[in-house]
Amino acid sequence: MSEKPPRLKAVEGLAGELVIDLVKSGILGRDPAVEFRVEHPTVSRKHAEVKIDGTKVELTDLGSANGSRINGRPL
Repeated sequence: MSEKPPRLKAVEGLAGELVIDLVKSGILGRDPAVEFRVEHPTVSRKHAEVKIDGTKVELTDLGSANGSRINGRPL
């Protein structure tokens, strides 16, 4: 049985709940060229960077206009 990838779950700020399977490292944002596309006006074109190293996931805000939070705490 294969393991499920880590997930990023957005529950506030969007029209509905958003769940993204983090299958690789990459950039999250509205730009068409990013790895994790989120089409919403509160999301910057290049909003945050996701780094995956084994079971460790790191999310870094890229200076987005509205910021990024994990469990309500700003990055």
